[in-house]
Amino acid sequence: MQIHETIPEIKAYIHRTKIPAKAKENYNLWGPELRALRNMAGVMVTNEVWDAIGLAYDFGMARGYRAAKAEARR
Repeated sequence: MQIHETIPEIKAYIHRTKIPAKAKENYNLWGPELRALRNMAGVMVTNEVWDAIGLAYDFGMARGYRAAKAEARR
């Protein structure tokens, strides 16, 4: 699968995952975490890099949320 096909699928997966607003608010990336990621990159971080980090974080949150809901149903 090519990247231009994958990114829309990731965004659709996140959009279909109905995470409550309070959960999104409580489990968000904050300044210290973002600074650590920037330092880890060790380069000039562009908006595209920040967008990629945010998308990866949101995708991980959606997957985790769905996994937790599935576990709670068992």
